[in-house]
Amino acid sequence: MIKIKINSLWKGQFGIRDKYLKEAEEKNTGFLVRHGKEKMLIPAEKVSKLIVGFSKEKFKDRYSNTWHHLVYYVWNPEEDKQITLGL
Repeated sequence: MIKIKINSLWKGQFGIRDKYLKEAEEKNTGFLVRHGKEKMLIPAEKVSKLIVGFSKEKFKDRYSNTWHHLVYYVWNPEEDKQITLGL
């Protein structure tokens, strides 16, 4: 499970770097995403199916100096009320 903390939502969606999508697909794992006190689980079998869009342009990651697209998902923490894992 890849754990990701997001800081902002836009129009009910959140974006993650494409490197996390690639990692999830390679390892056949899902995401545990946290925003504030809410959490959302995206299981491995839905990682690609739940994508709602990609950024048009790449942006430079300030920590790794690499370029990435953003992959967008709809924020829906209600899908995972039984998660008890912390980030």
